[in-house]
Amino acid sequence: MRAGVVIDDAYAPWHSAFTYLIQLSDDFDGGRTLFAVPAGRAANKPSADRSVIGVHTPKGAALCFPHGTHPLHCLHAGEEVTRGRKVVIRTDILFG
Repeated sequence: MRAGVVIDDAYAPWHSAFTYLIQLSDDFDGGRTLFAVPAGRAANKPSADRSVIGVHTPKGAALCFPHGTHPLHCLHAGEEVTRGRKVVIRTDILFG
């Protein structure tokens, strides 16, 4: 495995469609999970505009969202942590 290389079928024939982030810490500022959500999705109308939505996950909770080729996938990123340390477990479930 090389850094910076995306391998689409690393677990073939299995695939992952959901990310799970389990929050293990809460003594930090910032660090939300940011989603670029198509504006029309919430209103059920097609749109090229996107809104950025930040989700704060409390300690002990899990955030689950679709990724990859899932039809409801949204671009996402972790917001910068400005104080403390954010600790999460990132995992997913493979489907065959």
